[in-house]
Amino acid sequence: MEATSRCIKNEMGRYQSSPWLTFGARKVLAIQAINNTITLLSTKRVEDNKWAFIEQRSDLIPRGWEDRIYWTKVVELLMKLSSPILRHK
Repeated sequence: MEATSRCIKNEMGRYQSSPWLTFGARKVLAIQAINNTITLLSTKRVEDNKWAFIEQRSDLIPRGWEDRIYWTKVVELLMKLSSPILRHK
């Protein structure tokens, strides 16, 4: 979470002439992996010194052959991550 908020702060420093609405609408996405859980997080600036850290999706990574059907949830998580990138292009 700290890294994503620093990313936005860095961009705010680089583009100081940009209006507040530009950075209010900006989100930074991150993937966090702990053990066999993968989580998609988003960070955005709400007010001057307030931040919103939102868990978009979280799924278990299947480890065994019998759990292979759960890979669809992991792929859905990755597609959710790629959709803003594709929209931006």
